[in-house]
Formats: sequence, structure tokens, C-alpha cells
Amino acid sequence: MTKKLLFLWVMLCIAMFNAAAQGRQVTGTVKDKDGVALPGVSIREAGTSNGTASGSDGKFSLTLKGTNPSLELTYMGYTKATLKVDSRNDYTIVMQTDAQQLKDVVITGYESKKRKTLTTAVTRLEAEEIQNIPAASVVNLLQGRVAGLAVVNNSGAPGIGAPVFIRGNASVASSFSDNRIYSDPLFVVDGIIIPPDRASAKGFSVNALGSGNSPISWLNPSDIESIDVLKDAAAAAVYGSRGANGVIIIKTKTAKSGKPKVDLRAYTGITFTPSLFPILGGKAESDAKTDIWNRFAPYDARMSGMPIQMTDSLNPYFNNSTDWQSLYFRTGQIQNYDASIQAGNEMGNYRIGAGYYNEDGIVLNTGFKRYTANFTGRLLPNKKTTILMQTYLGRTDRSRGNSKNGQGINAQGIWSIPSSVYAIPGKNPAGGSLLDAFSKNRDKNYTNSINTSLQLMYAITPELMFTSTGSLSYANDKRNYFYAAVANNGSADAGEYNAINNSYTFTNQLSYSHTTKNNDHNFGAFLVQEFNKNTLEVTQIDAKKGPLDPIQIVQGYSPRNTVTKTGYGANATSSVLGKVNYGFREKYLVDASLRADGSSKLASNNRWGYFPTLSAAWRIAEEPFVKNNLPWLNEAKVRLSWGKNANQYVENFASVNALTGAAGGFDEPSDLYVSTYGGTPVAVQNFAQMQNKDLRWEYSDQTNLGIELSTFKGRISLIADLYQRYTEGGTYDEQLPTSAGYSIIKKNGIDVLNKGFEMTLSVDVLGKNKLGLGWTTRFMLAKNVNKVAKLPNNNRPFFVDNVTMVKVGSAPYGYVFMVSDGVWQSDAEVPVDPFTGKKLFFDYGYLPYRAGSPRFLDLNGDYKINDLNGDGAREVNDRLWVGDPTPKIEGGWVNTLTWKGLTLDMMFNFKLGVKVVNSAMQRYWNSVKVTGSGGQFPNYTKQEYFNGDSQDWGGIPPTGYYDIYGFAPGDRGGVDARFPTLDYWTGSIQTFWNIYDYKSAFVEDASFMRLKNLMLSYNLPMPLIKRFGLERMMVYGNVENVFILTKYSGRDPEAIEFPSGYDRGRNYPLSRKMTLGLNVTF
Repeated sequence: MTKKLLFLWVMLCIAMFNAAAQGRQVTGTVKDKDGVALPGVSIREAGTSNGTASGSDGKFSLTLKGTNPSLELTYMGYTKATLKVDSRNDYTIVMQTDAQQLKDVVITGYESKKRKTLTTAVTRLEAEEIQNIPAASVVNLLQGRVAGLAVVNNSGAPGIGAPVFIRGNASVASSFSDNRIYSDPLFVVDGIIIPPDRASAKGFSVNALGSGNSPISWLNPSDIESIDVLKDAAAAAVYGSRGANGVIIIKTKTAKSGKPKVDLRAYTGITFTPSLFPILGGKAESDAKTDIWNRFAPYDARMSGMPIQMTDSLNPYFNNSTDWQSLYFRTGQIQNYDASIQAGNEMGNYRIGAGYYNEDGIVLNTGFKRYTANFTGRLLPNKKTTILMQTYLGRTDRSRGNSKNGQGINAQGIWSIPSSVYAIPGKNPAGGSLLDAFSKNRDKNYTNSINTSLQLMYAITPELMFTSTGSLSYANDKRNYFYAAVANNGSADAGEYNAINNSYTFTNQLSYSHTTKNNDHNFGAFLVQEFNKNTLEVTQIDAKKGPLDPIQIVQGYSPRNTVTKTGYGANATSSVLGKVNYGFREKYLVDASLRADGSSKLASNNRWGYFPTLSAAWRIAEEPFVKNNLPWLNEAKVRLSWGKNANQYVENFASVNALTGAAGGFDEPSDLYVSTYGGTPVAVQNFAQMQNKDLRWEYSDQTNLGIELSTFKGRISLIADLYQRYTEGGTYDEQLPTSAGYSIIKKNGIDVLNKGFEMTLSVDVLGKNKLGLGWTTRFMLAKNVNKVAKLPNNNRPFFVDNVTMVKVGSAPYGYVFMVSDGVWQSDAEVPVDPFTGKKLFFDYGYLPYRAGSPRFLDLNGDYKINDLNGDGAREVNDRLWVGDPTPKIEGGWVNTLTWKGLTLDMMFNFKLGVKVVNSAMQRYWNSVKVTGSGGQFPNYTKQEYFNGDSQDWGGIPPTGYYDIYGFAPGDRGGVDARFPTLDYWTGSIQTFWNIYDYKSAFVEDASFMRLKNLMLSYNLPMPLIKRFGLERMMVYGNVENVFILTKYSGRDPEAIEFPSGYDRGRNYPLSRKMTLGLNVTF
């Protein structure tokens, strides 16, 4: 009996102890390694849903429910901590930072997710990869670093905007500049939407009149923390009608708690003049032109005498000649200085930064300056409330140079200025300067920007969060220019452009997340209401034929030579978004979302668009059969996603009736049609655009299949995606008959298909080894097939210009040329038109085909090749699609080698299958003047001109001309000659012509691989720098554009006009840059 009572007493004590433990309250404080309190840390009793969060002072209180309790603490950017509860009631927990965890979290728009739980195609680029590379724009740094993201660095002009495409070009426009606006992705900086069309409005072109600066050139790369690229529709559709072209989310550095920390960054360097066009001068030029005269001038011209400039070997026209190109280029300097300070405590934190960047352009009178200042502040008034404010101020100053097209290259330095100063009219040593176009012209472009946001976050419960955000993106683009009469064909031109763009957004978001007590089920959802409005005010004045060069403003110009315009545009979008996600043991994952956008740009019956998405993922590596049998496989995930989004970048008033009062351009008595009514002058408005209430969204439908693999503890990883995106309903201008009373009506009717494959392979080649050597490599490759799927008017092709066509089944903007088929070997070979009995003519009917003339394919068999009935009209039916500038494959290759404190970074980018029209070469050889007044003479080697034989050319044998160009005397080009013979122009005794238009011989493969960046850095040892109170010190050197591998005969296969694909030799060259830098943290 005694034993039984004792047993009952012990059991009662245990029960009473457990009951006391279950109702026990514990308290504590959570801090980081520096002793600073961490607010918002999630604290949960292990194995239960019982939890809380730390307050602004890092303190927490939790009533326990379990019998053997332990606490699990999680916080973004910190390693998960576990605390075993003992007899104490109060605890101090120190959490350790986890840099890898930050890298494994990506921003997908309105939420952040762990990479392993992603179900969509999102790529993160860490800022540390690009921060020390000199660049006037962040966009240029992205090239070759993200698979599927194409950056077309076709101009080396500092600060100029670069075309950006994510998974191909999804829009086709009737002009190249419109295509640029419609195809750019959406940029989001710290949650602030940056309007891609901010400086465009009806009647105003950002490239022609505006500053032409990149829309994010105000952003300092040193302030960036991470860049996330949303590529598939399921990821980008959360941005609805703005996300059709993909989304690039940029997060700048935010404040960190702790004692004050200062970062200083500085680098300086130089930019080098690129390789120039090869030319001949002096005796070499004289010999070459003499040979051209002797070989290609007709007999009667030769008998009448050689031009006097070529008769004397000591003639000053060809002695002491100069390559004038070098006058227009220079060695520039780059400077960059950044400073920031951050600190914080349990009540809040802050970060303040400032930066200055200055790059001299390699072309005279060009350059770029950027001034930045930013502030981030976070207040934690209580454990449930967080207030975040971010403000970024920027000013950019870009000198465009002397060219109104924005490229900054004066073509006269190449085509127009003769090699001899004596042949320059009015430009002899006693006359004007060759550099007037640079020294007396002014073209300044400014952008002042403010991007700011204020965010309130309130934790209703540990699982339910309310967030309200207001943001503003302000940009003031200005352009001020003057072109002196002495450098502008006698016309002094001046102008001013001013555009103010405001974009403000209000967002309210309710987010919920819940994890069951056994961690098996994860639920998440959020609901967003958003309103966005954009306004644009533009004022522009442009004047020509000014009175005097000293008057460099618009004053004193004749009204008939002055055009003044003002413009205003506004649009608003109201949106509702909902998203849900579910995960089972982080193994089976499903996400779904629906966004509805209502836009003022469209008529009421088509104003609202709906954008659903559905995505799922299966982490196969979490299955027991994989874990047990394939221990080397750390991650294996399959993703499948589908989504629908849209593009609303149509003009603000595209769906309504539009009027115009313009009478034309310059040299008109008035800029308005003026009539009288009742004796009173009135401006007559003309009907320009007919309303179209059925104008609707341009929709994109995209499906994506992806895999993610990681093996051998992460040493080898692969991310690969297959995708197909179909974009339908692209807008176009349909011309109306005069009887309609309007000129055009905007309609939907252009469809574009993009499908392709992209992959990223990352390898830690050496792993951990005794020598401490490290080598990681990342290879990115993307293949995109871009085709026009539908066109209006029963798929009728159309020309954007004389030779650029858009047609179904081919890439947008391809070249349609006569197809070269060698040269005619004799006059007898030239075909005769059976209907007229005459031999064929070419070049507008001026020149008959003969021996040495170009031979083209007669594709339709009507004997009319390049000429209809001898009247000079081009035969479109004999033109063939010969290529397009869209690369078939492109990508990048990044290598990082480390040893102790040394790091060597190498980044290559490449493009394959690019076709470019080498119009610069074409122009060189189209007009050859044998005297010194015809421009500098090109030095292209081995051009394979048709030689003919002594009988064909009057018995005059070949001379030194072919020796210079790589041929031995007596060589014969024949049918293998790349270019035909030169033809003498009867209108001048100095000029020879080569057929110019529609020649496929000038279409070249511009594939290339370039070592884009090479950087060597050294982190000084901690024991050394600690003596000086420093936390980190790094010195480095960087070289950009180190070398390029290509077969392209032009100057640079990237420096071409895009998307036209023409290399006219006037695009701003890409220069080599060398910099030395220092980063210090204390």
C-alpha cells in the first residue's frame, strides 16, 4: 500500500511540473554579433504554431505550451538559431549573419522568396559582380551576365541608352525608334516603377529631340545590392500590363544596424582611341588612284589626259597627306568617387550615400557626368510597426557631340575631308579649322531625377502583415544645342528641349503566411491594390538658318525658320492583384495569381485587362528514393509555368480622334494652316487620326519549362529553361483613303513568336584544396527564335525603309537585297530582255550591264533583274531575304580565380549568327574620286575586284593597285570576285562608281566573342589593416574591351545601328578602358 501511495505521489508531482512548464512564460532579447538589437525576428516554439516576433528593442515574450520546449529563431540574412529552454526565464540570443542566405533570396515583385521555393524563371545578379566596373549606365553592365537578357551595346557614347531585350523582341513597329520603346523591359528600383516611355509623347521622339539618356543612368552601380530579372510570364505578370517584356528589379543598399560604418570607393583611369578606318595616304594613295584611272577609265577619257593633280609625283595634293580621323578622337579620363555611412540601433537605422562619376568621351566634345545622393531610413517605433523611407537624387550631364542623331560622330572626318589639306575648300592652313564642328558646336543633355518612396509596415499578427507604400519618380530631361554655321553648311541652328515626367504610385498590400506546426504545409497569399499615374509635359523649340554664330540661343531667327511645340500627356492605371502559394515540405510547390489592370489609354470597352498565371515545381531531390540512392545530388527541381500579360506602351490618345494643325516643316510661311472666318484669321485643324474604340491590349502568352540541378555539394549546378511566348495584337497605323476624312487609324494586327532555350552552368572547378586556389566558372547561353507570326492585310509584308522588310515567318527587320552571283565575264554573257531586245541596265537605268558588271539572281524568271523595262525602277520580286541583325545564339562566360587575397575576374560575351550590312565599306567604294578632293581613301586589303584581261581593258596591264590590295599582277577575280568592276561616271572626270543599292555582297557575318572585362583585385590581410582601424581594404585594376575575336571586316561588330543592322561607320566606337581603384571600409 505504501508503494502505491508513493507511486501516485511521484506521478502527481510530474504532472504538476509539466503543467507548470506548459504555462510558463519566457522572455529574452535578440541581438547581432555587434550587440545591436534585431527587431522582427520570428520566434517559434519548436513543433508548434506557437510563436511571436521581437520588438523594436529586440525583446520578446512567449508563453510556452510544450513539455520539453525549445525555441527556433529565424531572420532574413541570419543563420537559423535554436535555443533549448532550461530553468531560466530570461535569455539573450546572438544571431550570426548568413551571406549565402541573402543570395538565396530573390525579389519576385511584391514579395521575396527563397530560391529553392521558386516556381518561375528568375535570375539574380549579385551587385559585387559589377560594382567596380566603370560604366555610365547600369544597363551596360548587364550584358552577357544573365542568360536570356540581351543588351545591345551598339554605342560607346557615355550615358546613352542601350536597347534591352528579355527573351527576344516581342514588338514590331513601323519605325526603329518606336520599336525601342515598345520592347524595353520594365525597370523597378526599390519598388519604384521607372516608366520606359517617360520621354516620349505624340510628336516627340526621345532619340531625335530628347536627352537620349538611359532611363536609369542616374543610378550609381555602387549603390546596388542586387538585381533580379523576371523572365517568364508567371513571374512578370504580377506587374500586369507593364510586364510583357520582362521585369528587371533593382534593389539598392539599405541600412544595417550597428555602430557607424563608412565605405569609401574611388577609381580613376583612361579611355583609349579605338582602331580607326584604314586609309591610304601620300605616295600609296597616289599609286592606287593612278592605277584606278589607268584600269577603269574609258579610252576617250584616258586620251583626254589624266587629272592634273595626278601628273606630278611632287604634287602637294598627295604629299605630306594626313589621316584626319585622329583629330576627332582623344584619350579620355574616367573618375569615380563614392562614399556612404550607415548605422543603427534598436529604434531604427539609416544609410546616407553620395557619388560622383565623370567620363570623357573618346570623341571630342562628348562625355558624361553623374552626381548622386541617396538616403535610406528605417524607424521601428514598436514591435509591430516599421516605417521605411528611401530617396534617391540624381543628375546626369551628357555632352552629345556634334551630331544631331546622338551618335557623336562627324562623318566628314571619314568621308568628306580629303587626305591633302590643299584640297579642302576654304580649309587651307590660312583658313578655318577642321575641328569647327566640335569646337564651335554645343549639345548638352541633362536629366534631373528624384525617386522616393515612403512605406509603412504593420504586423497585425505574426502571420498577417499590412503594407502601404507611396512612391514618386520625377525626371526632368533637358537638351540645349547650337550648331555653328561654319560647321553646318552655312546654317546656324539652335534649339531647346524640356520634358518633365512625373510618375506616382500608391500601393496597399495585405500579406499572409502560415506554416503548420510540423513544418509540412506552407501557405502564403497576398492581395494588392495599386494606382499609378504618369504625366508628361514637353516644350521644344528648334530654329535654323540663324543670323550669326556668336548668337547661340534662339533669338533673332526668322519665324519661318522656327518651330515651337508644346505637348502634354497623361495616363493612369488602376490595378488589383491577388496571389496564393502552397508548399508541402518545400517539395511540392504551387503558385497562382491574377492581376486586373484598367488603363486610361484605351477605350472604355477594352480598358480592363486580366492577367492570370499558374506555376508549379517539384523538388525531386527531396524524395526519399533520391536521397537514399543519389547522395551526390543536392538539388533537382522541375518547374512548369504559364502566364499571360500585356504591353500598354501605346500613345496616350491612341484610341481617340486626333487633330493636327501643322502645315509642314521649316521654310513655311506659317506652322499652321491659317484661313479666315468672317474676316478673322483662324487656325484650321485637320483630322489626323480616327478613333478606334476596339483598340485593345497587346497580349503575351508564355509557357516555360525549367530544370535546376546541383551536385557534389553545389560544385556543379545547372539551370535550363525552354520557353515559348506568343504576342498578339501589336498596334500599327493603317492608312485611310482621303474620303475617310482622316489620315490613319490605329489597329491591332501584328503577332510575334519567340521561342527558345537558355541555360546557366556554374562549376566550382577546384573546390577546397591545400593550396587555397579557387576557380569558379559560369557559362550562360541563350538561343531565341524570333519570328513575325501575323501581319495585317492578309499577312502582307511591308518595308520600314528601302531595304528593311517585315514579313511573316522571318525575324523582325531583315534585309531584302538583290543576291550577288559574281560578275559577268564578258559582254556576250549579259542577258537580253526577250520582250524588248535590249540588254539589261542597272543603277536607275544609267549603266548597261557589261563585262565586270555585277550579276544577280533572276529569282522570278522574268528577265528583269533590278530594273523594270530599263526605267530604273527596282524589281522587288528579285530581291531575297539575306539575313537580319538578330543573333541566333548569345551569352557570356564569367571566370573567377582566387588565391589568398588575390582575385582575377574575366568576363566574356558573345553573339553568333548576326548579319550586318557593312554600309561603311559600301559607301567607301561607291564613289572613288581619283583626285585629293574626294575624301580619305580606304585601305581594304584583298577586295577581289574583277580584273578582266588586257583585251577587255585596252591592253593596259595591272599595276601597283593590286599589289597594295594583296594581288599579284595578272591575277584574275572572275566569277569568284566579291565586288564588280568600278564604273566611270560620265558626269565627272574624277569619279568612279560601284553599284550601291541592294547588294548582298555587303552583308557580313558579325559574330564575335569579346573579353569584355578583366579585373585583378587584392584584399589586404586583416592583421595588417586592423592596425589602422580598417575593416576592409581592396585595391584593383580593371580593363574593359580587352580584345575581340571576329571575322567581321568593319571596325566593330557591336557598333551598329539597331534594330536596322546597318554599320554606316558613324556609330560611336566602343573604347578600351583601364582603371585603378581602391575600396576602404572602417
